[in-house]
Amino acid sequence: MYERPRLSEDSLLVRVEDSPNLPDEAIEEKFVLWNETLQNCLSNIIIEDDLLDMVFSRICAVDVAYKDLQDRTISAACAVITDDTGRELAYESVLRTSPRIPYISGHFSLRELPCVLEILSKMNEFDLLLLDCNGRLHPRRFGMACHAGVCVSTPTIGVAKSLLCGMVLSSPFDLPLDGKRARCYPVSLDGEIIGAQLLITKIGIGGSTRAFYISVGNLISLSTAVMTISHLIQGYDIIPLKLAHEKSLRILQESE
Repeated sequence: MYERPRLSEDSLLVRVEDSPNLPDEAIEEKFVLWNETLQNCLSNIIIEDDLLDMVFSRICAVDVAYKDLQDRTISAACAVITDDTGRELAYESVLRTSPRIPYISGHFSLRELPCVLEILSKMNEFDLLLLDCNGRLHPRRFGMACHAGVCVSTPTIGVAKSLLCGMVLSSPFDLPLDGKRARCYPVSLDGEIIGAQLLITKIGIGGSTRAFYISVGNLISLSTAVMTISHLIQGYDIIPLKLAHEKSLRILQESE
């Protein structure tokens, strides 16, 4: 198992807790320009290769749910650890109120990364991290899954539900996916393969199809990321992420 360092306050590369409240337009523009520079610099240190031992026995998935109230936004984060079959082993939850930065396309880490890193600091060891966001599949090749992967120094995969950028190619990957319902196609941006579209088809005649967009966060290859995710599919869902999402929603509802 890859031994990751424990997180510290210095791991929060995006320090929004001490920043003025947004959305002041001038402040928001400065944050965006600063974060673009950071993304461009850090994208060069992402490792898209497999480590020697890529056996994942403890898989951590994190989800953050949001709800807008009359005077503020509240958020609930949940991290779940499963085995390589998706069977739950442990989980931790944390509630944070009023995220200081709204969602900005291409800058998701400004809003959510501090919360993700806080809950990961409370978890026991894990050897793979799954996040509901993009990694390399990003205009600057550095989505939040990359940022988190750098901070925790653990193999990390980004799994998004919509295509942020790039074009899905028509020729599928030649990968031994788990199950006949899964198909996978490369996603290209500026002539470079930066992710994969994973299609899951419902069993039965005329079954509908659901798409996920997979990309490397850090310390793993795209092919291994896709095959690992395909082994965690049950029904229409990727089980560790589904468990984390359901728990974060429940915690959010209980906090109201």
